Amino acid sequence: ACATGQEPYSISMVAQEFVDATPSARGAKISIVATDISSTALALAKKGEYELFALGRGLSKRRQDKFFSQVGEGTWQVNQNIRACVLFKGINLL
Repeated sequence: ACATGQEPYSISMVAQEFVDATPSARGAKISIVATDISSTALALAKKGEYELFALGRGLSKRRQDKFFSQVGEGTWQVNQNIRACVLFKGINLL
């Protein structure tokens, strides 16, 4: 259950950092499948937009600057290269 996407995007960021720091991993394709039953949550997750307050809970300023772009007053969006690594699907795990 990925809810609004913070977890799969965080995994994508860490994976990208690993690829960038590991010469033998360069060029590796990152692919993460994130699921949720809620179509509303998935729509928000796909946009990858978060209020600055939400980003401040556990995201370093360095990662915010590296992986997000400001799209509005107090709103930031996950950069396209990170969003492209995550496939969101509506699935009921039961």
